[in-house]
Amino acid sequence: MEFKAAFHVDDTGEKIGTLIISSTIDGKVKILQKGINITVEIESLKFVDKEQAFGLPQDALDNLATLAKDVISQLANNYVLDGFDVKLEDTTLSFLLINSKFAIIDHAFHISTDFAIPPSLLGNASSTICRRF
Repeated sequence: MEFKAAFHVDDTGEKIGTLIISSTIDGKVKILQKGINITVEIESLKFVDKEQAFGLPQDALDNLATLAKDVISQLANNYVLDGFDVKLEDTTLSFLLINSKFAIIDHAFHISTDFAIPPSLLGNASSTICRRF
């Protein structure tokens, strides 16, 4: 993901500069027998000051990004991003989820998966083959 953070003086509204924030976030969704486990990991975080408005060298911005990544990770792990379980009430999933993927795209969460439904769930005890006559 990439964000642009514009900084302004509070009283006058004068623009100080824009900081570009780039990050790579990996998320996984696991469907377990009686629950769902979601984990998210911040793989990278980088700050770039293309306008040189803040007067900091890139090394200092890299150190600041590392510190911010650690702080964000710690805060997130204290809440939900380390993984949380959702209990499904005395029910088991009647289908199998395969290749589940989780991503954050623009301003949305994108969850995709393939799934297999057993024929017995559809009322067919055996599978049939389509034949061409």
